[in-house]
Amino acid sequence: MFNFNFGGENPEGENKPAEGFQFNFDFGNVTTEQTVEKKKEDEPPEYLSELNEEQKKSLEELKQVQSELDDVKKQYEEELRKLNEKFAKIREPLYNKRHQIITKKDENDPNKFIGIPNFWQHVIENSEIYEDMFQKHDRDSLKYLDDIRVIEFNEGDKSGFHIDFHYRENPYFENSVLRKTYFRTKSDLVDITSQGTEIKWKEGKNLTVSVRMKKQRHKGGKLTRKVRVEEPCDSFYNFFKNLEPPQGDEAEGDDDLQAELEAEFQDLCEMDVDIGQIIAENIVPNAIKYYTGELKVSFFDEEDDDDDEELEAKFNKLNFRKSRIDDDDDDEE
Repeated sequence: MFNFNFGGENPEGENKPAEGFQFNFDFGNVTTEQTVEKKKEDEPPEYLSELNEEQKKSLEELKQVQSELDDVKKQYEEELRKLNEKFAKIREPLYNKRHQIITKKDENDPNKFIGIPNFWQHVIENSEIYEDMFQKHDRDSLKYLDDIRVIEFNEGDKSGFHIDFHYRENPYFENSVLRKTYFRTKSDLVDITSQGTEIKWKEGKNLTVSVRMKKQRHKGGKLTRKVRVEEPCDSFYNFFKNLEPPQGDEAEGDDDLQAELEAEFQDLCEMDVDIGQIIAENIVPNAIKYYTGELKVSFFDEEDDDDDEELEAKFNKLNFRKSRIDDDDDDEE
């Protein structure tokens, strides 16, 4: 078993380790033929052995050029990091100014609000990026969303960005900040993973679950009782949940099903990263344009409805898979 585990930090400052998500790949069922094939893939191409001495010398010269190109790439990435830090500092006072305008109160009457009501709620709604996650029952909670900030970080071998959703005191949860962190795990900035905040819901206010009454049978008898069951439901706040890869027992030895579940999980990971990048690079810098309706971003491509329906179905299947397993466990007591 080969494991990749990604953790995160707690935006509330608690001394509790944040849970990451883990990729598990089991190579125990690899056949001898597959092993031989893999070994052949790792061996140098046969045509390299056909090169004469002069050609091998040219090959070494090419490798040296490649090494220099790699050095240039590292320099580029370092300069790009510095450039991002430079302009992040330039943007910061402008974001502060924007926040002051949005939350402005009358200087002569501190109780009189003259800012922009429900600004970030309308930004999110108009972006259309959450059109399949945003629900009517989320709407009221977003009235308490005070600001959204993007914070780049580069600490040793860890780099990426935080998206911080700042909330005023509200009747739904205790958190003042809901953070989604995206980690760049390779220098080429392609491989990105995410880590969400655990939301501290107030009693009876969890917007990511629906409640129903369910019959439960006692073990060894025919007596039943009704119990209160919480089931996952669509919500904007599912964005902050950590993605859970499929477990081996879900496929019950079916290799094809396991491969399908892993592919679906990968689709969801890619969707999550795309959403994060759009928020950080497009929505937050251009928030006023989304508020006024000048800009709109839809995650799904209107010209490719078939693929979008398939991807949405995968999202729903992954979102509710765990609840179905839990339901089976609850049938007996």
